[in-house]
Amino acid sequence: MPCLIKQPHKKPFEGLIVGDRGSEFDVKVDDRIVSLPKLYVFPNFPQKQKCKTDNDISPSKKSRRKKGTGSGYINWRVIKKNGTEYKQTWYHYEFWEQGDRLVKSCAYIPKKMRSQIQKMNTEKAPVEEILKVLSNRSKRKK
Repeated sequence: MPCLIKQPHKKPFEGLIVGDRGSEFDVKVDDRIVSLPKLYVFPNFPQKQKCKTDNDISPSKKSRRKKGTGSGYINWRVIKKNGTEYKQTWYHYEFWEQGDRLVKSCAYIPKKMRSQIQKMNTEKAPVEEILKVLSNRSKRKK
C-alpha cells in the first residue's frame, strides 16, 4: 500500500508498506526495507477526480438554441429561512413567436436533478424537454 512517512524534523517522503509487525510497519523505500513505528506512517492514496458539487456547477448564460425551441438558463438564488441561508437553483425560460414573447417564467430545480438539467442546458436541448423532465419529477413525488 502506498504511504507517506512523516518523521519529526525531517521532510516527508513516500514509500510502500510491505509488512505489519504489530506496532511497526515494514516500508520499502528506494529498494530497501525499513521498519518504522506506525505513528509515522500514513496511507497515501492517489487523489481521485472530484465530482461536480453544487458549487462547481456555474449558472449558465442565455444560450442560443434552434429557432422556436425557446430560451433558458440556470440561475442561483439565496433563500433565507429561519435565519439560515440556502442556495437554490431555478431554470428561467422564455418562449417567443414572431417577435412576441408568449411565456416568461421559471421552475425550481431539485438538488438531485441539478447535474442532469445542467447537462441538458449545455447540450442546448429544447426548453420543452427540460420542462418535461422537471414536471415528471414533481408528478412522481405526489
